Amino acid sequence: MASLIAGPALWLLAYALLYWFALFAFVWIHSLSGTRLPAHSGRQDRGRVLVLVPSHHEGEGLVDTVRTLIDQDYEGSIEVQVLVQDFSDETVDALSRAYGERINRDGVLHLDIGEPERTASVVAVGDNAKHAKLNYALERADADYIALLDADHRACLDWVSNGVSVLIAEGADAVQF
Repeated sequence: MASLIAGPALWLLAYALLYWFALFAFVWIHSLSGTRLPAHSGRQDRGRVLVLVPSHHEGEGLVDTVRTLIDQDYEGSIEVQVLVQDFSDETVDALSRAYGERINRDGVLHLDIGEPERTASVVAVGDNAKHAKLNYALERADADYIALLDADHRACLDWVSNGVSVLIAEGADAVQF
């Protein structure tokens, strides 16, 4: 009976040891490769960032998404554009209640964020398809960097800083986190 129990226990122990050895080897080899990204300082303005957030009736959930973008540790300017089909989208009411609206002209509702380096707006693009909303915004974009965030996601505090750091360090055209 003891040999029946010892057999699976030994296999499990061998598997665990092999797993930890492989993990250690991977980390060790990666540390020797010399491909380290410089840590972002969070204090350096490296250009204007435009964050596009396509939305379709997200409502109150989008208020938190926008807040995570406003609260980024990135020192430079961040503009958030929430892309909707039209102003009848319930997202518009939720954002207006949370942040207040300033100007509604030319299909753009500017929100009163109250942060000097942060702006947010709701843009009515006239189309419901996500790709059409993004294409509309990209054709009119004027920023050093453009980021995309789904309306039902939340950005970590250093999301923009890390993205810009990777773009600069790697000379990349795009990065996805």
